[in-house]
Amino acid sequence: MPYDYTKITAVDGFDAANINNARQNNYSWSMAEMEDYIYVGTGKNIFYNIIDEVSKRYEIPFIMPEELTPKDKDDRAEIWRYNKKDSFKNWELVFKSPKGVDGFRFMICYTSPSGQTSLYAGGDTNEKIRIFKSSYGSLGSWHEISNQELQGSTTRAMLVHKEKLYLATFDNMDKEESANIYVSMDPEKYGWKLTTPNGGDTDKNPAGGVISMISFNNHIYAGTSGKDGFELWRTTGDEPELNKWQLVIDKGAGDAVNIAPLTLGIFKDHLYVGAMAFPFTDRIKLTGFKPFDIIRVDKNDHWEVVVGGRPVEPTDPATGRRNTALSGMPSGLGIPTNLYCWQLQEYNGEFYLGTFDWSVLIIPMLSSILNYITSTIIIVPEQFRLKFYKDILRVLLRYPIQVNTSFANLLRVKKGFDLYTSRDGIHWRIITLTGFDNPHNYGARNLLVSENGHLYIGTANPFNGCEVWKNKFCKT
Repeated sequence: MPYDYTKITAVDGFDAANINNARQNNYSWSMAEMEDYIYVGTGKNIFYNIIDEVSKRYEIPFIMPEELTPKDKDDRAEIWRYNKKDSFKNWELVFKSPKGVDGFRFMICYTSPSGQTSLYAGGDTNEKIRIFKSSYGSLGSWHEISNQELQGSTTRAMLVHKEKLYLATFDNMDKEESANIYVSMDPEKYGWKLTTPNGGDTDKNPAGGVISMISFNNHIYAGTSGKDGFELWRTTGDEPELNKWQLVIDKGAGDAVNIAPLTLGIFKDHLYVGAMAFPFTDRIKLTGFKPFDIIRVDKNDHWEVVVGGRPVEPTDPATGRRNTALSGMPSGLGIPTNLYCWQLQEYNGEFYLGTFDWSVLIIPMLSSILNYITSTIIIVPEQFRLKFYKDILRVLLRYPIQVNTSFANLLRVKKGFDLYTSRDGIHWRIITLTGFDNPHNYGARNLLVSENGHLYIGTANPFNGCEVWKNKFCKT
């Protein structure tokens, strides 16, 4: 079908000079804008590295499908830029990270009180987070700034609020952690100050890793992960202070499986939360494949479910009661493989929702699982083997049954990310269910509204490399 969007990456993964490297630029992990340019920070070999880590953690000698296995593996993340005035789809490499940084998970443009405008990119590592800065965005202008005050290994959230730059960090290694939110008026000159120190009242301060952060209704809202379900907190004043936080949503909005508030977005005087499960937590859980829910909050802290079915693990939140979804749509907007609501963004009076749809992974991953089973049937102890078979079957069958379909029907689900739009924040219209006719585009990873009035969409594609799309007609 025709779309009002055009692809502006001539080569998937940007790197026309090295197609093998381009393929490894498989996530548009962050996007930002400064002056005439759109910037994309890539994630390198993200899906491959996740599966590799999980297989090592659980001592499963899993063989990755060939089409998802990088050749001459290079995990050093990159930043590419595109001139908004350019109609020739030319992208320029402006930074390649040092070894140990496999992605730029968040990037933001910030102007300090002194008037210096710069890009800040948070580097994802397995050790300690690293922050890179550039005031020009060009090749050779990027440098690393001090991170001595920072804890955690990555960031999913950076925010400009009241002319200050905020950064939330968390740890990739599944550790019990504090809600680390830092602030600075110029990180290179003055460093970072922790706004959420330990020792406060547990009822008046956020806890758990900060997954998302946004400025709404003159407050900072922070979404944190938790074993009993995600929580959403807000500052009681304009800025973060110890013991001056208010709990807005707790216990996963009535479902403990909703462990992470992955996405926050604002539309028509409401704050929306894209809540998700995750299969690879302390153990591989069947419930981790539950599709996403959408919850919205008004300015009086009243919350209600917009998208979501019956809870998988019901909870009794102290902040409210789970309602029947306003949209009438079950989790994942009725598509069982819509694991994440990855982006929520207002644009030209409408609300856009982009998903991560893992359906394209079913066939290659199932083939590898079967190969693993047949190749290890003799050497793997029977007790472990039976448990492994049972877990795999439960994962494959549980959610298709929940939505009244079969595993065979699940294989026929349209592959590729989904993109929806809404005029009221409740009812949703389909733009694409096929990743813009590319089934390998399994995620709408970023939606960026540019100063020139266009909407830019950065994809996640572990097969060929990420893409960037732009709407053809600017309505502003």
